[in-house]
Amino acid sequence: MSRIETALLYVDHPAVAFSKLVTKLNERLEQFDVELSATHSQDPSKLVLRGPGLRVLISAKYGALPAESFGDALESPLSAPFRGPLSETLVRHKMHVMVSVLPAVAFSEMTAGQYLIATRVAHAAATLVAEWHQPAAVHWRQSNQLITGEKYQSLADDPTPWALLAQAKIIPTITENGADAHDIYMDGAR
Repeated sequence: MSRIETALLYVDHPAVAFSKLVTKLNERLEQFDVELSATHSQDPSKLVLRGPGLRVLISAKYGALPAESFGDALESPLSAPFRGPLSETLVRHKMHVMVSVLPAVAFSEMTAGQYLIATRVAHAAATLVAEWHQPAAVHWRQSNQLITGEKYQSLADDPTPWALLAQAKIIPTITENGADAHDIYMDGAR
């Protein structure tokens, strides 16, 4: 994956307003010593920001994302209590806002600190868009987790919501002694 992406899903068509987002986002990113500046765009439904070692794209698009882009997102422990409403949102959403953070270097070349900053920038930007435009659901694409917009906003104050950023899968196993046990598996973990 060459970018960190978050999709905010809407069952209606909110009027997006990104013009004042830069100032508010920079206020949130001060704690990470990150400052972004907007590049000129003629399209009011798209915002392009640049910062140290990364680029942030925020774009509103009418139309639903394809069902296959959500894979097993409803299998996440965060999704479990809300599977019914989330399934309905997947079927009914008519618009989405995509927040993408593109690092200046390949992920394989990034340090853990650079990746953490890029992830925090993505979360801060997506949280701000969610506060201003109230999505029905949010799909954090790296960990393939789908949660309600309300649940996502409850994570807004956490600069690094690990429960969302890294999906752990519990796999039932049996120990050498024959006892029931569980392993934890995380994609990309070593």
